[in-house]
Amino acid sequence: ASNLTDLLKSITNVDVVQYPGYNSYFSIRGYKPTESKYTIVLIDGVPAGTGNISTLSLGDIEQVEMLKGPFSALYGSDAMGGVVNIVTKKNKGALTGSIKGSMGSNQSAKGALNLGGHIWKGLSFDASADYAMSSRNYKTGNHNMLHMSKIDKAIVGEDTYGVRMPGSRSNGFSGKFRLGYDFNRNWSLDFTQMEFLGKDLPIGGNIWSAYGVRKKDITRHSSKLELKGRVKNHNLFLAPYYSEYRTETYNADSDDAFVQTDSKLKTVGFVLNDNITFGKQSIAIGIDNKNELNKMNRFKKKDEPMAPYKPDYNNSSLGMYLQSNLKFFEDKLNVSLGGRYDHIMFKLKESAILNNAGKSESYNTFNPNLGLKYFILPELAFHSSYGTAFSMPNAYQKAGEFIANGTLTIGNPDLKPAKAQTIDVGFSFNHVESGIDLDLTYFYTWNKDFIIEESFKDETGQKCKTFKNADKAKKSGLE
Repeated sequence: ASNLTDLLKSITNVDVVQYPGYNSYFSIRGYKPTESKYTIVLIDGVPAGTGNISTLSLGDIEQVEMLKGPFSALYGSDAMGGVVNIVTKKNKGALTGSIKGSMGSNQSAKGALNLGGHIWKGLSFDASADYAMSSRNYKTGNHNMLHMSKIDKAIVGEDTYGVRMPGSRSNGFSGKFRLGYDFNRNWSLDFTQMEFLGKDLPIGGNIWSAYGVRKKDITRHSSKLELKGRVKNHNLFLAPYYSEYRTETYNADSDDAFVQTDSKLKTVGFVLNDNITFGKQSIAIGIDNKNELNKMNRFKKKDEPMAPYKPDYNNSSLGMYLQSNLKFFEDKLNVSLGGRYDHIMFKLKESAILNNAGKSESYNTFNPNLGLKYFILPELAFHSSYGTAFSMPNAYQKAGEFIANGTLTIGNPDLKPAKAQTIDVGFSFNHVESGIDLDLTYFYTWNKDFIIEESFKDETGQKCKTFKNADKAKKSGLE
């Protein structure tokens, strides 16, 4: 696996959709794979700032944790299908590192290096970088497993066999740097900076470039400060964070190439948590603040703006949660019980080019969860859980009123968040000595108020689009 996309493809009940040029998304338990809905991606417990998982490198990762099912009780909006948390390395021992590289067809090459460890007293660091490039356009047919049988020509087509795909060259760079200091055994402070730079990435299209050779540049910057401490039976965690994800698209075969669309997503917030232990029992209390600022510019010509697809908007949330993990009957029964209250705020920015007025909306929601696990035998356990989740609408879906591409978009102030309830039951068997680790789980999900688009024409014949809540849906599955 070269990135998170490749890794998630191998996990049961995870659907991945992947496009050319570092562009892929995933979903869990049957939800539609989209950029920022129904699943959450975290890095060390804070939002990754993007749903595009192909920009998340595996170069400096300790492990990847996955929660399947609704977890809005802990993580707020969009945790309907599940949560993926990427845990990065924190090497505080002896200085160590590695380097690797590879080369392949289409003049492609990959390389990665990482270095980290103890520097002086409580000071430590981690640094990693990986690079992938393909400096030659992809060529269909030729040098594949079916070449000798000539079946490949029937599959690819005579008119495209041996033709190179214009604009399929690309290169991407990922990097991470962490600097940390351990004040003593109980307190530590870490600063982490992560970067992704993708240049001249292909967008797609057909092999004849009927619509031109379109390209894009992707940049992602992420900064995080992490303070951990222990005071008696209190385990404290504070992590303020900031990230910016930017995509610029342009026509690469134009003599006067210019940026056609420029979209930015800024994410800023903090996570504050106290995990209180009472022997084998624990209770986590936390506050989670997240603010998303969405901005888009479009250009008809260089330095000549045109109406974007939607106005700029902010989504903000403040959540307070409590989660308990309790053990009974000599640790045979584990109980997880908790809930979260969220206050969601929307702010739609005024836009003269869209003739869109500034508006704001807000709502509140509460989501509980309950989990049980009982060990029938040391290796055999029964588990079951129930939880609720929600996915909040965007500000322009609630309060927008603007014309883009000849269509009038009308927000729905009565639009509710999409909601889900899930119950699952199953058995797990883990026998370390024989190398057997099995789990069988059945889940059933009720969905309500899914947000859908509805197109219509008003009395003047104007094309219109609005957003409504669907009635209900159900789905179930076996893992």
